[in-house]
Amino acid sequence: MMAVADTCFIIDWARYTRSRVLFQVFDRVLVPRQVLDEVRREPTVAFVAEGLARGHLAYYEPTPDALREADELVLKSLSTPSLRRVDLPEAVCLVMGRRLGFVVLTENLGAIALARSLDEYRGVEVWRSIDVLREAFRRRLLTGDPREEVERFSRETKHVFREEEVEEVVRCSRTS
Repeated sequence: MMAVADTCFIIDWARYTRSRVLFQVFDRVLVPRQVLDEVRREPTVAFVAEGLARGHLAYYEPTPDALREADELVLKSLSTPSLRRVDLPEAVCLVMGRRLGFVVLTENLGAIALARSLDEYRGVEVWRSIDVLREAFRRRLLTGDPREEVERFSRETKHVFREEEVEEVVRCSRTS
């Protein structure tokens, strides 16, 4: 399985002590240039550098055509009151997800809403970190108490999940 990740997702996973599970769930994660341009802090830079060196992450330079499409998505998000704003890095990820059939990894609610509301993006699979954790438990890549693991992720990344999302991870860990 292949994915493309945006900046916030990469930053969160750089903070998580069990981040290696991301690379067990996905064969490779594409990181577009627009995402790398936003990576500034040392822990995230080190995470990306190691991921690139080990072949878990792959640098991607979008084509001019893909950038035009991503720019149109940004403008659509800004001009449509019912949509949340999406910035260029997230839009590039959505375009790559649609064009390549990759899972889009994001915590950006605007990107999630676009994928759900625009006809041409409805087929794009968008995962948040909780979805990766759920899949890792489903495949038994993570074991132990799933509630504790989600709490660890939340503590280390400062990302909070709704109780029903945590319950879904717990259910998946029991049924696999």
